[in-house]
Amino acid sequence: MSNSNGSHKTLVSLAILKSDLDDERRDYLGYIESLVIPILRIWPDEPVTDGSVASKFEREYGLRVPDRTIQLVLRRLARRKYLKRSHGIFHISRTLPDTYLEGKRRSASEHIANVFRSLQDYAEKRFDIAWSDDDVESAVLGFLDHFGVDCLRAYVFRTALPAVPVAAPKDQFIIGSFIKGAHKDNKEVFESVVVLIKGQMYSNALICPDLEGLEKNFKGVTFYLDTPLLLNLLNLQGESEFESVVELVALLQRLKGKVVFFEHTGAELESVLRASADNIENSKATGRVVREMRGLGLRKGDIILKISGYEEELKKYGVTVRRTPEYKSDLQIDEAALDSEISRYVSYKHPRARDYDINSIRSIFVLRRGLAPRRLEDCGAVLVTNNEALSKAAFSFGKSHNSAREVSPAITDFSLANVAWLKSPMDAPSLPAKETIAACYAAMEPSSELWQRYLSEIEKLEQKGEVRPDDLAILRVSDISERALMDLTLGDERMFRKDTVSAILSRVKEELAAEHTAEVSREREAHDTTKRRLRRELENRRRLEAKIASFSSFVSGGVYVICLTIVIIVLFVGMMAGSGVMPAYLRGSELATAILNTSIVVAVFWALYSTVFGSAVKPIIDGWRRGLERRLSASINELFGVGGD
Repeated sequence: MSNSNGSHKTLVSLAILKSDLDDERRDYLGYIESLVIPILRIWPDEPVTDGSVASKFEREYGLRVPDRTIQLVLRRLARRKYLKRSHGIFHISRTLPDTYLEGKRRSASEHIANVFRSLQDYAEKRFDIAWSDDDVESAVLGFLDHFGVDCLRAYVFRTALPAVPVAAPKDQFIIGSFIKGAHKDNKEVFESVVVLIKGQMYSNALICPDLEGLEKNFKGVTFYLDTPLLLNLLNLQGESEFESVVELVALLQRLKGKVVFFEHTGAELESVLRASADNIENSKATGRVVREMRGLGLRKGDIILKISGYEEELKKYGVTVRRTPEYKSDLQIDEAALDSEISRYVSYKHPRARDYDINSIRSIFVLRRGLAPRRLEDCGAVLVTNNEALSKAAFSFGKSHNSAREVSPAITDFSLANVAWLKSPMDAPSLPAKETIAACYAAMEPSSELWQRYLSEIEKLEQKGEVRPDDLAILRVSDISERALMDLTLGDERMFRKDTVSAILSRVKEELAAEHTAEVSREREAHDTTKRRLRRELENRRRLEAKIASFSSFVSGGVYVICLTIVIIVLFVGMMAGSGVMPAYLRGSELATAILNTSIVVAVFWALYSTVFGSAVKPIIDGWRRGLERRLSASINELFGVGGD
């Protein structure tokens, strides 16, 4: 059986695992049972042992499972009378049920084929790299390996995956870039990736000899966040990191765990923020934290405000400060030995950071009070960090101490998120996707070695006077330069050449020029859009004004006709009554008599007025009409907010 064939089986099994557990709500033993049964259905006429089934399981599905876990499944089948146990050996006692595995395999293969095709196309079009199926499988398995539970206990295996070579940085960069792009532009492919991620996260339960322990919550466990995670929680390290840690903290709290940080961690956080505030505008400051804050567009004032209010901001997420425990001789560890172990794994730019990490790890040993927990759920206290190298150093050092032999004093946030999610996946359905995006962003960042080599080359060019001061600032500060460095080297330090910096500078200038052109184009387009909008508004306003004027004219014209008719009738009746043609009174009607007499008075008054002043009725009433039309139009315009300019 080729390694490629075994790898493909592994990926198919991960996809089936996601389907069984996420969609069918099986428990972990139930999932293994659904895969063990097809093996037992064709088992030869010989005894069934946990070791032989575990070996067959790995050959058939590409996943490694401890013998103890297989034994739990065999016992479950024995309780259901499918197996008979005698002297620790099992025998098949009746026909086992069908688990319909082939249909699940076809569906899982479709997900994998979708990811493979898209990834191969992306690598070729984006980076001009032709990946074979074997290359894709190796790269995907290497990426999935990052989602393994590490440094929790001395497991028989660290992962259920088969042994895979350490993935090359360029492979991780390409996959990270691919998944990040799929998350933005191709949700179907991204969901297929998440199927595999969830399957790998679920598979971490299979390596645990104590599966029942996954049912326990974290009541009694206090999780101490390291400084970088506090920066993430303050949304100072990027949106994906912020969303990931917020989801993790909420899940831990739902599982009854307490999430806090040490006093000395708070002091380190303040020093980091002060240094960032002082250097945010210094082009020669190129540390990761400063680069991230620049990418977020933060100013010195923004960071200073964080210093004064970070404790209150963290409290919003239920994260509070705890006093750093005092040194106790009976619980004191050999800090020199710990320092030596850390030096094997971690390189510090600032020695003070090493002191803070040592203080955090020795504090965990004090808080555990010499206990020897066998499970994370019983450890009492653990440091949570995003520094994988630090967690490995703590794990290695802890092997010689009872209180950390089984459960490391430090765990990565990645591993902890995995364990917490396994306990209650339905409480945080989006966590795997957020962890995936966070992992992709991490894969797309230059390693400290690559970044330092890049900076060293810039300094050499600066000393030789081969780069202008303005260009130096661009190379150090612009986030485009970091992206260009990764694009040109694919994250592999070996691909860094002498002309890489000049190539980066050319690309940065091109992108800045393109951004400027695009910005000018956007401004011009925005200006044109504003002009078109103003023209439309003016046209609409004029049409509305015309409608209002027409309506006012119609109303005032109607009033004019009515008033003119009334005046003519009154004058006519008055003249007729005054001339004696009709009587000036009507018998039996005082109202009619009053109206006739009033008409006579109006007619006489108007005859005198027109004789003296020469005025006619129609022009006067017409003047009233125009006045009414103006006032009515003005009132309606004011009501609709039209006119006045």
